[in-house]
Amino acid sequence: MSRNEVFTDIFEVNDLDQDGKKFDRVSRIKATSESADMELILDINSEIYPMRVQDKFTLTLALSL
Repeated sequence: MSRNEVFTDIFEVNDLDQDGKKFDRVSRIKATSESADMELILDINSEIYPMRVQDKFTLTLALSL
């Protein structure tokens, strides 16, 4: 992890649009961290980043680009 990165982890998608789809191009995912005891709820543009249950992705938070 570089000095610019505040947090990085791999998440697995557990649920997709649990309460139904509210917008055409947006999905709400629920994901669980692989290494930390953490659950993430995230709204994503499903046209740019299509995801399915059991997909894995890396999330990195940085101080700047």
